[in-house]
Amino acid sequence: RRSRATLMIRNLPRKFAAWDLVAELKLYVPPASFDFVYVPWDRKGSNNVGYGFVNFVDVDSSAHARASLDGREWRTGARARVIRLLPALMQGLQENLCRFVEAREHRDEGHVPLVFLGGVLVSVDMAMRSPSVAEGPSAGARHRGGPKSERSSGRQSTCGSLGSVFHESFSSDASSSGED
Repeated sequence: RRSRATLMIRNLPRKFAAWDLVAELKLYVPPASFDFVYVPWDRKGSNNVGYGFVNFVDVDSSAHARASLDGREWRTGARARVIRLLPALMQGLQENLCRFVEAREHRDEGHVPLVFLGGVLVSVDMAMRSPSVAEGPSAGARHRGGPKSERSSGRQSTCGSLGSVFHESFSSDASSSGED
């Protein structure tokens, strides 16, 4: 069974947001070792759903995180819960961003994924427009350990157009609410 770069982290404390997960990760792995952190929230927005996703920049970083965190109790949250890490279904930064955009899970800006390019926090929209994410074979090969599949190639073109829709929806929401 091959290593994977994107991990699902289970048993999150219910009030953990993405930044809380980042704080926990930083206790075990260097911040530059991950580029995507997402904690989905329930429809009411009052609690997360108990799991999150982290994409690591390479499979070695993912393996190190899994060896360091899996089976431990949370240090920054509910200590009774034990951290469980599993390979995620979606692998790589691009596929995770596409999944988020296609699912339209971004009900509000407070619960969008955190994306780090070159260690710098960027918006989902900026990440979607980044050549390192939008163009493919190197990103696909880096995260999945091989060439892109036909499935991921098809997702790229669909995802690219949805990235624009995502940007427009947040721009119109921000302008209608009087925010900049």
